[in-house]
Amino acid sequence: MGTHRRLHLIEAQAVQSRASAAQVEIQLGHVCNNRCVFCVSGQLTGQGLARPLPVEPAIAAIEEAAARGARKVTFLGGEPTLQPGLLRAIGRAVDLGFTEIVLFTNGVKTAREGVIDEILALGGGRPGLFNWRFSIQGGDEAAHDEVTRKPGSFRRLIAGVEHLQRRGETITANACLNEHSYRSVGGYPGLAKKYGIRQIHLDQIRPRDAGVRSDDELRAMMPRYSDMVPFLREMLAGFERELGADYDINVGNLPYCLMPEWAHKIHHDGEATLTVAADGDQLSRPWDKYADKRSDKFHPPACEGCVFRSRCNGVFKKYAELRGVDELRDIIKHVPRGRSWGAAPAMKYRTLPGTDLQLSAIGLGCWALGEDADARAMDAAVGAALEVGVDWFDTAPIYGDGAADERLVRALGSRRHGVTIATKVGVRRQGGRAVSDLSPEHVTADAEASLRRLGLAVIPLLQVHWPCERGTPLEATMAALQRLQARGLVRWIGLCNYNAAGLRAALATGVQVASLQTPVSMIRREFFDSRDGLRDMCVGTGPDGQVEQRLGVLAYEVLGRGLLAGGYVDAAPVLAPGDVRAADARFHGAAWQRIRRLGQALVTVAGRLEVPTAALAIAWALRQAGVSVAVVGARGAAQVHEHVHALGLLGHARVWQALQPHVDACRP
Repeated sequence: MGTHRRLHLIEAQAVQSRASAAQVEIQLGHVCNNRCVFCVSGQLTGQGLARPLPVEPAIAAIEEAAARGARKVTFLGGEPTLQPGLLRAIGRAVDLGFTEIVLFTNGVKTAREGVIDEILALGGGRPGLFNWRFSIQGGDEAAHDEVTRKPGSFRRLIAGVEHLQRRGETITANACLNEHSYRSVGGYPGLAKKYGIRQIHLDQIRPRDAGVRSDDELRAMMPRYSDMVPFLREMLAGFERELGADYDINVGNLPYCLMPEWAHKIHHDGEATLTVAADGDQLSRPWDKYADKRSDKFHPPACEGCVFRSRCNGVFKKYAELRGVDELRDIIKHVPRGRSWGAAPAMKYRTLPGTDLQLSAIGLGCWALGEDADARAMDAAVGAALEVGVDWFDTAPIYGDGAADERLVRALGSRRHGVTIATKVGVRRQGGRAVSDLSPEHVTADAEASLRRLGLAVIPLLQVHWPCERGTPLEATMAALQRLQARGLVRWIGLCNYNAAGLRAALATGVQVASLQTPVSMIRREFFDSRDGLRDMCVGTGPDGQVEQRLGVLAYEVLGRGLLAGGYVDAAPVLAPGDVRAADARFHGAAWQRIRRLGQALVTVAGRLEVPTAALAIAWALRQAGVSVAVVGARGAAQVHEHVHALGLLGHARVWQALQPHVDACRP
């Protein structure tokens, strides 16, 4: 399609974008020294049809963009350094106050240090003004030279990169994946690390930009997306290992469904950009770059309902014509909440070390029972928990000021004598806030009140809710708990929310501690911090080299207060002022954006496995060395049935291998 016809199709978008685009890119012509197999510029140059263009129209386009408020300009080609008017255009951009000047180059002239210094001199020494964007068309020398059809082109390019690296300049890179290069992409992490390349963008071949090609030529240069995916996965894992999860590597225009676990590294569209390009022997009028890129793509029927539908532009029509769309058949569907998941996996049970407490791997947390929740839904949640084999329930006096205990007893009925009820002690309300009072008198009174509410003769597991805030010595608290145990009112003693120093001090009193309840999730990993040593106190290595559980660990907040359950991947939650999560930094700003990417990966993988998203988060916690069981809340029977599907995921090694980079990337 010619430039003028393309402009006609997207005229409305261009007019609208003209006022908002923060950047402009200018193709100074098609003249190029390389003959890249996918590129129209190399083809036109080889045919003798590419000529240098006058620079005045380019300068006019720069001035128009500056007047509109644009502050970033990109010069590209062909090879822009071969255009005689490049220096004048750069100088004018500097004079107009552009804050970033991006120069696309294949390195043909930057191999000479004098060329680099001449361009830098135009910027007057302003640091960070230039972004040198190298066209590195392969992860190694052989692939790059084969794509460019110019032996030695890789070495010339690297010479320029080295010159700029010594000068501390910003170096980025781009490439167009093709049949000759995609197998080499595993080399990009090493190149980025060695030469200080700050960002790399790998795009797909766009048939319309490849020049005048026959279908056979296009088919020979365009690999199937699914053939590239194994190499791209290996490359992305390499970037994670070598340069960290935050390194800016992105794959452009790959359908998300082909590599959903790396969705956060796939990009369609970009920042609003106006493009002015060579059109014969003159420059075109500006057009909206990304509206144009969408104009020859479409969504096959398989995309309907895809969780990525709103941000995926689909596939090129010519690609679909040549390669078909069968590889998109496994596109990820959004899993509707409340759907039927079929038979739940069999419950697993784990014994807390040194005790007779054998608990189901998942217990039901009773926080929601203490809230003003739907009573019938909560009764159904308790009933569903019993149905799937949950045999312990975690409550506390502070949950609804005792209301959770009363509702739990009502829902369990006579079955409360056949399950383990774990409750807590020490926290009471004072002046409208919850404080921990661990004086012996309050500990004793609190435990006796719980026995009455729960209708029990003995509390199977009584846990200190959190460390004392009123100055009671820990020894006095532990002694009071031991006296309750001696009276036969408490079977086992546990702690909640204690750090390593607190746990160490409690163990030093000589009172047997059966368990520690502590936050464990993909986004809360303090338990595993080797500097603190909390996990090492709970689990170690026995004389035979096997993992030895020293203390029962009850993981809570495994769903990250709902952030890992799949419900908050489209927009940040709107929380009522009374919701405790409203004051949680993870639900806002940069922290939520970081967690959101992990949530999107979980939704994607869960969709492919056809399991609830929450089940993946629960299973992750249960798989961690040192974790005995997990306590998870629910607001109805459906959520209970979703959660128990975690038990069927524990042994899926490939799933966890794929997800781990996303978990690692979520570190604060």
